[in-house]
Amino acid sequence: MFNFDVPNDDRAIDVLAEAGMYLLGDPDSVAARIEEFYNDAGGLGTFLIVTGKDWATRKKRARSMMRFMEEVASKLHHLDPALSRAAAE
Repeated sequence: MFNFDVPNDDRAIDVLAEAGMYLLGDPDSVAARIEEFYNDAGGLGTFLIVTGKDWATRKKRARSMMRFMEEVASKLHHLDPALSRAAAE
């Protein structure tokens, strides 16, 4: 389990990113980290992204999700959840 202190201020994002809880960076590095997690975990059934935080406007959150789908998720189509389920059986 994770054992680290998260400050309740603007340093929290950095602490969570350093702990690997947040994946930050350019599309290639984020896709690489997701693929690394996929491989280490033996696959993923469903990939869940939490986006409801009010750190940015609704418009900026929507833009971020669109960019994720266009620039990150598009690099991960080869990670087939059916294969990870079959490997677990």
